[in-house]
Amino acid sequence: MIALFRVSLGRLPVGRLDYPLVMRAYICFQHNTGWSFHLLSEDCRTPLTKWRPIESEEALLAMIAKMHGDVAEAKNDIHRWSRGTVAVDLSAAQCEFFGI
Repeated sequence: MIALFRVSLGRLPVGRLDYPLVMRAYICFQHNTGWSFHLLSEDCRTPLTKWRPIESEEALLAMIAKMHGDVAEAKNDIHRWSRGTVAVDLSAAQCEFFGI
C-alpha cells in the first residue's frame, strides 16, 4: 500500500508576523489528476519539498494564506492556467512542518 502525504491544514502552523520569518520560498502548484504543490527555494531552482497532493483548491488557497502568500495572485493563476507560483514567507515552525 502506498501512503500519500496529505497536508492537514489544521496542523500547519500559522506564520505570525511578530516572529522573525526564517525564509522566503515559492509554492508551485498545479492541477493534473488532482491538486498538488511543492516548495522551491528563493533561487527558484532548488526544490525544498517533493510534490505533495492536497485535497482541493480551497485547501491550497488556505495554505497559501497561512504562509502569507498572495491569495489573489494564486486565484488568478488557478483560474487562468490551473497552475502557478506564489512567493511565501515561512516561519521556523512551518519549515519544521514541511521538513525543510
